Amino acid sequence: MIKMFAFDLDGTLLKSDQSIDVDTLNLLKKLSKEGRKIVLATGRNFSMVEGIVLENELECDLILNSGHEILVDDQKIYYPFEWEVLEKVLNILIENDVYMAIYGRDQKKYSFLSAQQYYDEHIRLSRAVRGDRINKFMHTPLFKYESYTENLITLNTKSDFKSVNILKIDAKTLDKDNHTKSIQQLSQIPNIELSSSFESYIEVTQNNSNKATALLQLAKQYDIQLDEICAFGDSSNDIEMLKTVPHSYAMGNASNEAKKVAKYVTDTNENQGIYKALCEILEEEQKNER
Repeated sequence: MIKMFAFDLDGTLLKSDQSIDVDTLNLLKKLSKEGRKIVLATGRNFSMVEGIVLENELECDLILNSGHEILVDDQKIYYPFEWEVLEKVLNILIENDVYMAIYGRDQKKYSFLSAQQYYDEHIRLSRAVRGDRINKFMHTPLFKYESYTENLITLNTKSDFKSVNILKIDAKTLDKDNHTKSIQQLSQIPNIELSSSFESYIEVTQNNSNKATALLQLAKQYDIQLDEICAFGDSSNDIEMLKTVPHSYAMGNASNEAKKVAKYVTDTNENQGIYKALCEILEEEQKNER
């Protein structure tokens, strides 16, 4: 029996309008009441997830910042950058004039920009990638000024980062040459991982944790075995999780790389992909109990 279900958010549990399918949500609540663990495993930080959890009244554990922050009950576990590694990353991104959203402990965010500049650049880049579709979502935490700039701290120099704990950097640029150059240079730094949820984005973390290792740590706390875990994802920062978990599902809208490593491929996030897969899992469990 599956005792723990882990879900990526964007492109997986969330539809393009940032909502969760009603049938899927009701089934997740039913599974939770049965004592099965629901885990949201995302590249987002807490402020970008809190509203989703509260609005949908979900009882769940959280894997945030692509596995570099774990929230379970009242416990917080962090896996920050080492300064020597972080300094090299910052040097490259600054040199290539790349916008950075830098995430730290305790929901803090850091930037060299003022709050207004930080937000304006985020909207400009998001609109360039997603188009006018974002107009429908300007009320959501990902695009609302108050939530996106909440806990933002503006630092003046690179050395200011030496005294803070950084978990993840989202680097964004529309300049294809700078994007390619940044990836090539970052790839030469030992002990970091690069992934992306969207074109023109580069997600940079240290390889001391990821969604897979964080999920296994959570499972260990609950005494849940590997073959009792099921995971869903769609993009490159889900790859390790989909490779590690034996019951893994890539969404129908997932990247080819995610589909290649997952054991199964379900329908898209817009067409009840998770709900359909969960129904199949539960039906199979019932057959095995007979």
